[in-house]
Amino acid sequence: MKIAILGSGSMGSTVLSVLKGHPEHRGLIASDPSTEALTAVKERFGVETTRDLYWAISNPEVKLVFITAPNHAHRELALAAMRAGKAVMLEKPIVTQQMDDGHELRYLIAGTKGAVETDVFRRRVRRWEFGDAAKSMTSRIVERQTWAETEDQRYFHDTTSQALDVMCRVANGQPPFTSARDSLNTMIFVEAAEASANTGKPVTIEH
Repeated sequence: MKIAILGSGSMGSTVLSVLKGHPEHRGLIASDPSTEALTAVKERFGVETTRDLYWAISNPEVKLVFITAPNHAHRELALAAMRAGKAVMLEKPIVTQQMDDGHELRYLIAGTKGAVETDVFRRRVRRWEFGDAAKSMTSRIVERQTWAETEDQRYFHDTTSQALDVMCRVANGQPPFTSARDSLNTMIFVEAAEASANTGKPVTIEH
């Protein structure tokens, strides 16, 4: 099979660097509206390139599509690829709300027993525990976790393992690593996180 990478910027280049030369595919096609971006990836990786993203999607040799384009193009490209019968790896989840450019990564999710704050820009995760006192509710931080910039991929974006896993599963006819139910629950969590970021208030997720 061939693999199309839609979007040849930094994330597209990262995926190309992971997949290039792997025996599970018979070729990579990089696509981008920018001639400059395509020239750069062609010189660096020696892959086939095209400015026509929809040609790449409709190519019968392409079985897997990585969408690494800017956020505003994700929905349209993902739908086009799925309607063409391709397996799709979309870099960011599709949610009903997008705050600013979609890169706000600081969320606060609360339940009845506590709260968790994730702050990717500060490389920090904090967990609170709620309790009851005579006159008021108590709140205390019970866990903190931080990491160095060099460990970013390990904590929130392991592109290498992710790209290889998706490619090998599609090539061998295997189901996704994550079940449909887990994917749905993740989308519910992301939408709640968007709502929390938009309002500045904790969000309770009902099950």
